[in-house]
Amino acid sequence: MARWHWLIGLGLCALLGACEPTSNASSTASDSTTEEATSTDVASTDTDATAAVDVQLSDTLIVPGDRVGPITSDTSRDRLVELFGEAALTDTEVAVGEGFTESGTVVAAGSDSAFAVIWVDDSQAEPATVKDFGTDWATPEGISIGTSFAELQEILGPFELYGFGWDYGGTLVLEGSNLSDYYGVLILRVQPADPDLFQQQAGAFQALLGDKLIASDNPSLPELNLVVDEMIVYINPPANNPPAN
Repeated sequence: MARWHWLIGLGLCALLGACEPTSNASSTASDSTTEEATSTDVASTDTDATAAVDVQLSDTLIVPGDRVGPITSDTSRDRLVELFGEAALTDTEVAVGEGFTESGTVVAAGSDSAFAVIWVDDSQAEPATVKDFGTDWATPEGISIGTSFAELQEILGPFELYGFGWDYGGTLVLEGSNLSDYYGVLILRVQPADPDLFQQQAGAFQALLGDKLIASDNPSLPELNLVVDEMIVYINPPANNPPAN
């Protein structure tokens, strides 16, 4: 059964044995040689895996509604292995908001090209969403993790976003903006580049707090130095419950 309970939550915001020592010198030398050989093999394996990832992740274009790099609607986990190699994959629980997690696979964890695939179901045959992007990923318009709020205003034109202080705080409403075509297939969220700004700019934060819509030209927004903090791309949204922003 597909796991979509967390998508409903998104819709609510308008729309993750040591060896014993030996005194034998020749044995010690042999062990040392073995360790060196093993280390060399591991280093070689790591290098090969990294090289494979670098080659494949040269395509870091996000086209909402179409693909995320080479990831499309029918990309399975087996296909991820073919693309990136098993060494580049980490199966884990991915946070999806409101305290929920879903089973996913992280590719190139910790790198600027990283991303996480959340599967439609346990068969891992189809991706539901792709999220947790590294900074290398961008849309055709140039939106990526770290894009400034001023840049978003230039790209989207006038838009609205949800107030802060809850799980879906800072979510942009793409419907009615210059990126209306991405409505239902892309979620963008902004947060202060420095989380301490919520305290340092307490007055602005209070004015922008809560489950409410805020116009992008609100004069309190620039005080928080907002940047894109999260991007979620829907690859196979539920047919009977299309996601909202």
